Amino acid sequence: MHEVKSFGPGEIDLALAVQLVGLIHRAWPRTPPVEPEAEAQQRIKSQCEYAGPEAEGPMWHAVIEDGRGVASASTFPRRIKTEQGEMTILGLAGVVVDESRRGRGYGRLVVQRAFERVDQGIFPFAIYQTEPHNRAFYNKLGAMLIDNPVVNSKAPEGPGTPAFWDPLVFVYPADRDWQGGVIDMLGPGY
Repeated sequence: MHEVKSFGPGEIDLALAVQLVGLIHRAWPRTPPVEPEAEAQQRIKSQCEYAGPEAEGPMWHAVIEDGRGVASASTFPRRIKTEQGEMTILGLAGVVVDESRRGRGYGRLVVQRAFERVDQGIFPFAIYQTEPHNRAFYNKLGAMLIDNPVVNSKAPEGPGTPAFWDPLVFVYPADRDWQGGVIDMLGPGY
């Protein structure tokens, strides 16, 4: 039996956070290694330090099966600049499913939960990066691949510095008018 839960600032317990960080570390190993408990504590602290509008606050989304976190995604507000002006979008990061649980739809469940605040109109869009093997997955969820240049104008290397390192950038939802031109993430990628 599984359930999908979302946790705002101060709502996730440390044991579950450590499990979810462990999933992330297995998918994207840290160099040098970082203890999952230390990173989980830092993530909880960072989430609790958020001081903006409550509805836009950072959240951790998880699929929990038999008391264990088996899928995870993080969302957070991110101010960006486009040719039409600045806006706050939903950032999506750290989407991962335990290897032993893949193929059960848990990735779809956790990302759909993450996108709910866009569907509710709290954010106009979600923007995120991913690898080519995830293209069909996100297309099926109603996202669209964009080819806008995505930069970090605040990078020490200069204003045209790419903000994302993965080759694909998606916007959710695909059925809203997305704008052309440069997207300035106003900071490093996620």
